[in-house]
Amino acid sequence: MIKTRWSFSKERNAETIRVIADCRNDQCGRVSMLTVELEKFERWMKGENVKDVFPKLSANERELIIQSRGGYYLCESCWDLLMVEEEEC
Repeated sequence: MIKTRWSFSKERNAETIRVIADCRNDQCGRVSMLTVELEKFERWMKGENVKDVFPKLSANERELIIQSRGGYYLCESCWDLLMVEEEEC
């Protein structure tokens, strides 16, 4: 089962949130973390498009944010392996 958690912190007078997700692949065990501004995270949670709110993040970083809420997260390495397996089918 996926474990996701959010932790709040203050860094240099700016409120931030750390998004933490464990890879769904039981054989991997990788934990991914990303720290973003709380204000932007709240805008996304209220329905703004993740690409509009976080334009400087990579697609993989935005996916971490999305899947921390969605309940299914694969790290970048496991995702790439899954795509190779799909192509071979």
